[in-house]
Amino acid sequence: MAADLIAPFNIDLIKPVANIATVQSPRSTVVGLVTIPFSERITGVDLADFTLTLNGVLVPLTGVPFGRRVDSSTFFEMDLTSVTKLAGSYVLTLSATTSGIIDQAGNGLASNATISWVTDLIAPTVSMTLATVSPRNTAVGVITLDFSKPVTGLDLSDFTLVRNGSTVSLSSLTLTTVSTTRYTLNLSTVTATPGDYVFIFNAAPSGIIDAAANRLAVGAQR
Repeated sequence: MAADLIAPFNIDLIKPVANIATVQSPRSTVVGLVTIPFSERITGVDLADFTLTLNGVLVPLTGVPFGRRVDSSTFFEMDLTSVTKLAGSYVLTLSATTSGIIDQAGNGLASNATISWVTDLIAPTVSMTLATVSPRNTAVGVITLDFSKPVTGLDLSDFTLVRNGSTVSLSSLTLTTVSTTRYTLNLSTVTATPGDYVFIFNAAPSGIIDAAANRLAVGAQR
């Protein structure tokens, strides 16, 4: 008896999907390696399939390192270090409609893949307001600090009060958050003793940063 002839085959109608790994935003540093994973093995992807814009203006990607990751058949990498040095709003897009990306069955890419981020290179600044007359015969009241943008990391250790050359403890005081950019400190209980006072807000050793991790530019003294 003749043997049966068997011809197995598979019909694949599932389009490949691409993702671009998200990056921190806002940020104060360049974007380095960006990973682009595909849902399955594909061909036809190259640098021309991507666009990068900064504040809506096209950024040339000529010469940007791009290729398949050596340890994977579905992951690609792009190094954006050289083209993301400026501040602004970036959008990186992989186009499905204009690319020649297909899977092994010939299915084209399902949809565009896009990520966006903001690069902020402006350090926060601070101004300090103390409604006081010098010399005076009463304790100093509330001191107000206004930051140019929201910050984190501010605490009592960032302040120094000196009377007649000696440091005055501020451990009994409470730093009040009025808003994301305004803070107050009531000095009434620590400035009742007569003497020559200097109040210092120390920027350099503090851990005060904005959302993009820019450190506070300068401190203040009254």
